[in-house]
Amino acid sequence: MSKSICTTIQRELDEMALNEDCSVVSLEHLTQCDECRDYYQKQTKLREMVGSLGTVSAPPDFEIRLRSRLARDNASRAPFINLWSLRQQNAVVATVLVLLIGGAILVTQLIKRNSEPPRVAESAQATTPASVAVPKESPIQVAVREEHNASNVEARRHTSKQAKHGCGGFQQSPGSGDSRISNSDLQ
Repeated sequence: MSKSICTTIQRELDEMALNEDCSVVSLEHLTQCDECRDYYQKQTKLREMVGSLGTVSAPPDFEIRLRSRLARDNASRAPFINLWSLRQQNAVVATVLVLLIGGAILVTQLIKRNSEPPRVAESAQATTPASVAVPKESPIQVAVREEHNASNVEARRHTSKQAKHGCGGFQQSPGSGDSRISNSDLQ
């Protein structure tokens, strides 16, 4: 027989009441399938045993005890649930406060930075004046400056000539190859 048919028949047998009869299709299947027939017989014996036990009556205070136990169980779980939600609420409130304080500090710093003039520009302006006042020279100062410049130019020319001809105006004696001072240099 097909497994799907056997599964369907066994499900129908499980759902039957104690003295209820099977459907015609199930009875025909039971005559042909040994496995389902054994299952039906076991289920029938089990139902008969359970049915023979009779009804059990509950104690008179059963309902009150059941309700109090359920209430106690719910109460023992409730603080955990409430604490969890309080923890979540506290975490959210703390996060919002940190964000608000951080945002306020950031905005304050930005406003302060925008209201102060840049320090680099200040220092550049302080060291570099816009206009430099040059004092006017008198004719005497101009003449002294020109004479001083002329003497400096003459001294430079003289130094460069000496450097071209030898060391400091001293000449080497011919053939001596060393740098001793000769008598003619001293005169």
